[in-house]
This record gives sequence, structure tokens and C-alpha cells, in this order.
Amino acid sequence: MAGAATKASLQTRRAWLCGIGLVVLACSSDRYGCPASLALATLTLVVLDRQTGEPVCDAVTELFEGDWKVDPEADPPECQFVYFVGAATYQLTVEAPGYASQSQTIVVPREGSCDRPVPSTVEIKLDPA
Repeated sequence: MAGAATKASLQTRRAWLCGIGLVVLACSSDRYGCPASLALATLTLVVLDRQTGEPVCDAVTELFEGDWKVDPEADPPECQFVYFVGAATYQLTVEAPGYASQSQTIVVPREGSCDRPVPSTVEIKLDPA
């Protein structure tokens, strides 16, 4: 059920971007029927306590592509952080009360003949402070 909601949300966001004309290339297909290379994929972050493996639900995540801050999805599943991203390299910072902050680079690759970004789930394991 969550997968269907995520797919519907992705389609809604893509339609909204097309409707206001911000991402013209993402609104069309090439002659082979592939979506344009600006298509979005889901990047799901799950923040865990490294020692217990339990989710850290009060974590705060910030995701950047260069100087551009990527906003998370407004209504993600509990204890997850969901972003809609293109294929690129991102810098992630995670902070939570009682834990050491962590920064890391996340690469969302392209795949297939259509050069689509690959949906990804990344586990971030925080060390207690």
C-alpha cells in the first residue's frame, strides 16, 4: 500500500512540475518512449541507532545537491525520510538528540536504456553521543 501511495505522490509531483512549466523536459518522451532524463525516483532514508538497530524517529535530515536543498516529502511513512530526486550526487546531514551528527555522500545512479534514476533506500546508523 505504501508503494502505491509513493508512486501516486511521484506522479502528482511530476504532473505539478509539468503543469507549472518548471520541468519541461520531464513532461515529454523521446522517440523511443523513454521518459526524459530529469525523471524523479524515491530516495528513502531510514535512521537507526547503531547499537540497538532501533529507528531514530526524531532525527532531522538535510539533503543537498550542490547548493540546492532538497525538501523531503511532506507525509512520509513513520520514522522514514522520503525525497524525490534525480540521478545525481547528494550530500546528506543527519542530526538527532543524544547522537553524534553524521554527514555522508549519497549517489543516486542511472540505469537502463532510458537512463532513469534508481529508487534507493539508505540506512543511516547513528552513534550515541
